[in-house]
This record gives sequence, C-alpha cells and structure tokens, in this order.
Amino acid sequence: MSTNKGFSSLALVIFAVIILGGGYWVWQNQAVAPVTKMANIFDKDVDCDNFLGREKERCLSVKSQDLVSCAKLPNSPEASRDNCYKRLAPKLKDYSICEKIKVVGSDDVGNYAKPHNYYSCLSDVSIALDDINTCRSIENKEHLQELAKEQEGQRKFIDEKTLQEIFVNARDEHRSWCTFYIATGTKNKALCKLLPEVSNNFFTQSNCTNYPNY
Repeated sequence: MSTNKGFSSLALVIFAVIILGGGYWVWQNQAVAPVTKMANIFDKDVDCDNFLGREKERCLSVKSQDLVSCAKLPNSPEASRDNCYKRLAPKLKDYSICEKIKVVGSDDVGNYAKPHNYYSCLSDVSIALDDINTCRSIENKEHLQELAKEQEGQRKFIDEKTLQEIFVNARDEHRSWCTFYIATGTKNKALCKLLPEVSNNFFTQSNCTNYPNY
C-alpha cells in the first residue's frame, strides 16, 4: 500500500512539473513574441502587411515615405499619424509638416502626447537644418502652464530652489536637446554656453563642452 501511495505522489509531482513547465513556456513565448515583432518593424525590408492592427499602424508610421500615407494613419489609440509626421519632417527639413500635428482630429481624444510631439518635431527639424534661432525659441507652453498649476500645490512640500529647477528643465526641455545636438554636430562650442547647468539633465553646458566629438 505504501509503495502505491509513493508511486502516486511521484506521478502527481511529475504531472504538476510538466503542466507548470508547459504553462511557463507558453507564457514566455507570448511575452516575447510582441517584442520580436516590434523589432522586425524597423528591419529595412519588412512588409507592413505582415502585421495586424496596432502593430501594422506602428509599422506604417515608421515606414511611410510621404505625407499622403501619413495622413491615412489614425491617432488612436496611439499617435501613429503624428509620429509619422514627426519622422518625415526632419527628413524633408520642413517645419510646415510639424504644423499638421497641431490639427486636432476626432481620433485625438486622449492624445496627451500631441503638444510634446509638436515641439519635438520642431526640435528635430531645427537640428536637421542647424537652425539655432528656431531651436532657441521652442517652448512647450502647454506643459509649462500645467506645471505652474501643479507647483502651486507643491510649495508646501518642495523648496523653492527645487521648484525653479524643475521649471527650468521643463522650459528648456526641447530647446536644450536641439541646442546640444546643433552645437555638437557643427562643433560650435560657443553654442554650449546657451545651455543651462542644472542637475538631472544630460543636455547641460558642461556635457556639451566636453562632448567626445570635439
């Protein structure tokens, strides 16, 4: 009797290991599959028709070569159309393409990234053109307005110096990165002096001045 019980217990253990192991293998493959597919989107010869739904939209956003194709993409649930414009604008060195991002469509409900994508687009075009004047004028006004409201409620918990540093980082978010890349790309160290010297920010005056390209 004891031998049978021991055999039954062992069989149950083996069965449980097989089930759990199989379940883990399925879970791992399901988790990895989308990442593998996403990586394929950026392959040079990939055909977007090999994807479905959201992944196809992402693929078309990356692969579209003209504004007509970009315009056909939806902005919901992801900003595929805006991202397509943002990619093409610096490639064509055309600020007017960025203005298309500002247009709010019926599928832009909940598209909180729209202001960020617009100012990022301007920054990328200014880098493509080495246009430091436009670069230095870029400011995410929508974000600054939201931040100013948030800071009013934070003054009880955060010191004024920290609040001001947060504001400077937010104000210079886009202009700092385009200034940095224009300065390092043109090897013009004088432009580095336009950058702020604040903590928690890579695009600082010192990092620009000491950039490896010089």
